[in-house]
Amino acid sequence: MVQAIPEGTSVQSLYLPYSDAGLFGLVVSGRTVEGVKEAGKVAVEVLKKSTKGLTEDELKIALAKAKLGAASAVESREGLIRDLGAKVMF
Repeated sequence: MVQAIPEGTSVQSLYLPYSDAGLFGLVVSGRTVEGVKEAGKVAVEVLKKSTKGLTEDELKIALAKAKLGAASAVESREGLIRDLGAKVMF
């Protein structure tokens, strides 16, 4: 299904943990509006198909992996700058 994403577009997952909840989302970017719309449709379809039949344990495992990935991403200097740099206002 990933092959259906138009060339020049990308879809990235986003997970923002909070103290008592979390926010999951998809960031779709591309060169053209049409490409972004098509990539968004494909991403939503993949998300819908991948969550059918998802057990509570599988969801907990996926969340733990996402949290580990987010924590690992900021362990390096580059990851920390990328993550915090986007939040700094000038």
